[in-house]
Amino acid sequence: MTQPLLLKLGEIVGYINNDHLPIPGINGYGQVTNDSAAVILCTNTKNSVVLKVRSVSLIVNQAAKGGEGIIQLRGDGIPFLSVPVNNEKVIPPIDFGSDGLALPAGVGIDAVVSGANIRQASVTIAVTAFRTKA
Repeated sequence: MTQPLLLKLGEIVGYINNDHLPIPGINGYGQVTNDSAAVILCTNTKNSVVLKVRSVSLIVNQAAKGGEGIIQLRGDGIPFLSVPVNNEKVIPPIDFGSDGLALPAGVGIDAVVSGANIRQASVTIAVTAFRTKA
């Protein structure tokens, strides 16, 4: 199988697998805030398709207030990444390697902030991923 191409934020590329089917790259981008605590980053409605997360970038624009604020990236409601967001910061990109972190077939990616008692954090999220056949 041909290796997937490295993606840059905002760029859609693809590769051809052994079945000669184009499999596009994905870039998901979103922001969660106190007023909108959840966002869908990448959808996947096909049970024959697996999303593989290559990297995640996070910027905490406004820290959580009161309690232990966290951001979770989830596949089908199940967290695969949890990061504390009690300080404003740029979190270095989290790299899952060229093979990516595989989510279950038919599962997309969403993000949610929680844990704070007074104000949830405001976080900007960017996800780079690609699709493969299940």
